[in-house]
Formats: sequence, C-alpha cells, structure tokens
Amino acid sequence: MKKTGLILLILIASVLVLNFQNCGGGMAPLEGVVEQQSIVDIDASSIPRLLSSSSYVYRKTQNTETVNKTPALSETASAVLVFDRAATGTIYRFYASANTDEARISLETNGMIRIWHISTGSHYAYADVPLPDASAGNQVTVAASFGLATSSMKLLVNGMKQNLTLQKVGSPYDFSYVQKTVVLGALTGGTLWDVATFSQSISGLDLNVMSRSMANALQVYNVAFDSSLINDTGDDGGVSGDSPEFLAAKAVIDNNCLGCHNSSNNGDFRNLTQSQYISKGLVVAKNPGASKIYYRLTGAAAGPGPANMPQGAAALSAADVAAVAAWINGL
Repeated sequence: MKKTGLILLILIASVLVLNFQNCGGGMAPLEGVVEQQSIVDIDASSIPRLLSSSSYVYRKTQNTETVNKTPALSETASAVLVFDRAATGTIYRFYASANTDEARISLETNGMIRIWHISTGSHYAYADVPLPDASAGNQVTVAASFGLATSSMKLLVNGMKQNLTLQKVGSPYDFSYVQKTVVLGALTGGTLWDVATFSQSISGLDLNVMSRSMANALQVYNVAFDSSLINDTGDDGGVSGDSPEFLAAKAVIDNNCLGCHNSSNNGDFRNLTQSQYISKGLVVAKNPGASKIYYRLTGAAAGPGPANMPQGAAALSAADVAAVAAWINGL
C-alpha cells in the first residue's frame, strides 16, 4: 500500500509540473511557457536571416549609420522605426525622387501615424492609425511594408498589426522598379532613435521580429508579439516564404547570369523576387517556352531568343536548365 501511495503522489506531482511552471512566482500555465519558447525560436532563426539578407539596405541607430547600400533598386520596401511619441513631422521616405515612387511615414499633428504610397504629388494613397496612449511609454515602434499596389500597405504599431482604411487622391499606380534612396525627416519635439530599411516587402511576422529586436536593443519593452502574424510569412522577396523551386532556379540564374546582368544597361537580375521576374516579363507562369529567362538560356530553338546564354561561357547543364523549367512550370 505504501508503495502504491508513493507512486500515486509522484504521478500527481508530475501532472502539476507539466501544467504549471514557476510555482513560487504566480504559476504560469504550460501553454504560456511553450508560447514563450516558440517566440525565442522564431527570433533565433529570423534575426540572423533578416540582417544578412541582401535586401537589408539601410540602418541608422542613435545617429550612427551602420548600413547604407542605397540607392537600391526596388519596387517594394519595408521600414521599421523607433521614435519619441511626442514627435511630429515626416519621419521617413524611401523614394526615387521627391513625391515620385515614394514610400513615406509621417507623424501628424492630430496624433496620427500616417503611411503613404505616393505615385506622384497628385496621385497617392494613405492610411492613418492613432498613436498609442501615453501609458504605453514614451517611445513608439512602427513597422510598415509597401507592396507594388496601394492596397498592399501593411502597418504594425508596437508590434501589433493595424487595420487600415485607405484614402486615395487622384489615381495612384503601382510602384516601379527603380533606384530609391532613404531620406530621414527633421522631426519636431522628439527623436528618431533607430530606423531599418529593406528594399523588399517583408512578411508581417518579420516586421514583428524586427520591431521587438530594435526596441529591446534600446531598452524599450512595450512591443508585443502578435500571434496573428504567425502565418503571415508569404512570398516576401527572398527574405521569407520562397519556394524550394524558386530558390533552386534563382541559384542557377545568380551563378550564371549576374556576371553581365548586374546593371540597368544589361537588365539587372540582382535580388529579383519571384513576382518581379513575372512583372518584368522575364517569366510567363507555367510556360517555359515563352519565358525569356528560359529560352535565352536554351537558345533560339526553344523560343524567340538570341544565341545561347550566357555568352562566351559553357552552356548550362541539363540539370540547371531543368531547375529553371521546374520553377516556371510550378508557378
């Protein structure tokens, strides 16, 4: 009987340990411990990937510029900023020229954060969300992504995704693939503490990861993990969400084509996303024979292209050609 009772007590204790942690400090449910571990795992895998990405083109922290690879060829963009909530003014711009193909973030005098998709000075779209209440702290972290179309703008405030109501003036059109530069505004009544730019539209989850990382580095601990973004990991231009087929084809193209196709004169293939290959007319989904990137690798016999590419080099192996075809056929 004593042995049976001891076994029963051990089983009960095991159940309690599995369901509660930190008994002396308020008993945190196991679910919370698992969630916290998941956040740690997400950050551990995401931060090195983001900071080593070729689309990570600009960073300025406490007035020290640590990364500047601009002007950068881009048709989409993402930005993460930490600033004083009392500040007003145009805080951030990523543009080809003023009021042309411009992603902008401003702090309005009515207490609104505004993000803009500007085609020209008379054709643009914007959306407003309120600044967090002062009880949330003196610093605010904003993360935004700007896709091709006005409707693809995304905004996080202190880590939480915001619902946007889009306002349009004129007839704003999709962003173009052009050289763009980061320009930081002169704020009134506050400081911009940190800013990072990606020359591609990164996922909502990655925006959240960068928001928390940048805020925590400044000892600003009001940025939340938004669990609704767990599945927001779509095709974000090589930073997250790329299919294995695209990555295999991109490796073939990068290894064989970038020796010449690294400027606007010859067509720039650097850092192109899957959607950019399509929008630029280099690829026709599910049709390799009509896809310029394919038929120029295989010669005029495969399509209306010139002699085999790459010029002056050995023809691609059958495996490399097959990898490009598999990607296009799978689109």
